[in-house]
Amino acid sequence: MSIATDIKNYYIQCADTLGLGSFTNVKTGPARAALVTKIADGYNQATKDGDEDLRNAYISALMLLFWGEADKIYAKVKTLKEYSYEDCITVLYECIQNACDYAAWEDGSSNAEQCIRQSIAVRGAPAIIYSSNLDKNIANVNTYSLDTPVNSEDERVSMGDTLYSEEDDAELTGNRNAHSIVQGFINKNKVIEGIILDSIAYNDTIKTETVKKEITLDDGKTYKYNSTTMQFWNYRLVQILSKLPENYAEYFHSKYEVSDTVLDAAINRIRSCNNQKLYKMVEMVLSAARSQLAE
Repeated sequence: MSIATDIKNYYIQCADTLGLGSFTNVKTGPARAALVTKIADGYNQATKDGDEDLRNAYISALMLLFWGEADKIYAKVKTLKEYSYEDCITVLYECIQNACDYAAWEDGSSNAEQCIRQSIAVRGAPAIIYSSNLDKNIANVNTYSLDTPVNSEDERVSMGDTLYSEEDDAELTGNRNAHSIVQGFINKNKVIEGIILDSIAYNDTIKTETVKKEITLDDGKTYKYNSTTMQFWNYRLVQILSKLPENYAEYFHSKYEVSDTVLDAAINRIRSCNNQKLYKMVEMVLSAARSQLAE
């Protein structure tokens, strides 16, 4: 029995405690959409109540409802040798959890199923591709002054204090999972870098361009084909950083182990920057990340 099968059976066992029937073959339609919203709402309520057993049961049900998405993610990244099918299951879990953290369906403009699928679309395969190719996608970066205080209340805390130093960090060597990379920077109290790298890994910051090309072979025949390239989109990243939502600290804290004080300082620093400063900050952070990953 494969690891993936073991994981799925575990989710089935946990979800069965809800007493709502099977979640492994629910057909598309209004009834499914209503079920997904009900389960997602239950997960968020269990999280608020601190009921870990019920929370685990609800997230297990959601994983089963979207289990087929792990196959789709894996199909897009299976050429990356460092990622297994089980890694894609983990990414799917994080996508669902992220959508639930934001609970955007609560404003009535969408339902939970739509929100989860949107999260998968921008935080699934693109995040894996980013994590694998971080050191290849970033170039032409500059430096940024690190001695500017992060806020006016405590001038002893500089931007440099919240950013990753150039010291060797064994925690990051050989482990390029996006979540692990971000947590590694946070562990050094370099939270601005963590925020920026999380925003790259789990948002739509990869630009895909398709160009029509043609090639003439030795036999004289000309063939047309589409050439697709993917590259880091710094403009989109700056847009995201310039509009961090009000509940961003809650989102980030739920995902990573981080000091409230340092997290608030880092978020305030980012929010205080205009776009020009954000571009420079991004360039500096990516330069440090690329250097670390190259080791």
